[in-house]
Amino acid sequence: QCVPCPSREECPCLESNPCFAGVQCVNDPSADDGFLCLACPEGTEGNGRECDDIDECEVAGACFESCHNKEHGYECGSCPAGYAGETPSGRYVDKMDVG
Repeated sequence: QCVPCPSREECPCLESNPCFAGVQCVNDPSADDGFLCLACPEGTEGNGRECDDIDECEVAGACFESCHNKEHGYECGSCPAGYAGETPSGRYVDKMDVG
């Protein structure tokens, strides 16, 4: 059942979203600051208040040779001489899926 917040002090998410852009703020009186930030967007990591881009190029096997990190994604360079194939790109590499 939804109930209105009694005051802005008790519901900090109403005043302004103290979480990282795109991260949902949840009023929680039991939390230290009275609110919780949910998970960072895909391709980033952090505590919900601060989210940093994941450098997918640091994940072993993301690309065959050259890798270019982009905001919330990556792009592989072309295949080296003597090799052929598609050069992948994407938004996020799960560290558990590679290698």
